[in-house]
Amino acid sequence: MDVEGKRVIFVEDDEVLLDLFKAFLERKGVDVTHYSSSKETYDFVLNASPEDFPNFFIFDYSMPYVNGYDLYSLVRQSSNECPIFMISGYHPEKLSGVDDPRMVILSKPVHPKQLLIEMDKFT
Repeated sequence: MDVEGKRVIFVEDDEVLLDLFKAFLERKGVDVTHYSSSKETYDFVLNASPEDFPNFFIFDYSMPYVNGYDLYSLVRQSSNECPIFMISGYHPEKLSGVDDPRMVILSKPVHPKQLLIEMDKFT
């Protein structure tokens, strides 16, 4: 797996899940920035310069303020083409019509190794 040195922004409001994935990815050499709210991520995307963007975004779909689909749309509107991993406990209808080879939908429960395998496809 060639993810060492990659930068990830992980957005998850479940602190236990966030801590689990963050620890796993950091052990693999991934630099993880985490936001526990979609509002923080929304503000980041609006204000970030191109070099501030990570190699990957990982979003929970269901979050207060802005859902994962809206974050996905905002990232794409910013002309950023980095891979986005959407983690969801259900398959929202909004996501079924998305035709973007750089967006991967993962259904909960997701094992960290499964996420790593998916990330490796883009390295």
